[in-house]
Amino acid sequence: MKTEHTMRPFCTTIDCGVGTITLGEWYMVKDKVWEQAWAGRRKSWQSKVPGQEILCIGCLEQRIGRTLKRRDFTRAPINNPSKQIMSDRLRDRLAAKSSLSNQTAKAFQQLRDDVARRAARLSPPITMKE
Repeated sequence: MKTEHTMRPFCTTIDCGVGTITLGEWYMVKDKVWEQAWAGRRKSWQSKVPGQEILCIGCLEQRIGRTLKRRDFTRAPINNPSKQIMSDRLRDRLAAKSSLSNQTAKAFQQLRDDVARRAARLSPPITMKE
């Protein structure tokens, strides 16, 4: 049985389908960030077909669950805002020192901890029998 794979036009994002050239979002992030975005999602054929692993900044951020910051990007010339035409969103991320202030990050962590405590009180622990 033969499996068919849909080929998309080169330079369109795999999630939202928008052209990255149109958006002005050509960039390179560090391998660790890219692998986090693709963990458990990569199809075996995607790495063999050029242009099948393209994400705009918004789709990449949605996949990793946070806003990108400067340290997520490589030092590749394509990431130099003075030499490239790029979206305001990408330019902003290349200049960002951190995705959240320490105060915001701490408040967010406290909120997550509070939700986890409340959820634990509402549902009894599940025990598994062999």
